[in-house]
Amino acid sequence: MKGHEISEQEWNRIKPLFPPEKKPQGGRLGKSNREMLNAILYWLNTGIPWRDLPERFGP
Repeated sequence: MKGHEISEQEWNRIKPLFPPEKKPQGGRLGKSNREMLNAILYWLNTGIPWRDLPERFGP
């Protein structure tokens, strides 16, 4: 894992463990499983409050 984001190779290995992604049906767009995992890894590695995650992880 480089930095706080998983590589393409790592993602391809663990992707089958996640539920299939659903298309949004109105409202704001959701985040992909990979984006959420990267946010969680960042949070675990830095120890910052969830609300203080960088903008790249979305609202």
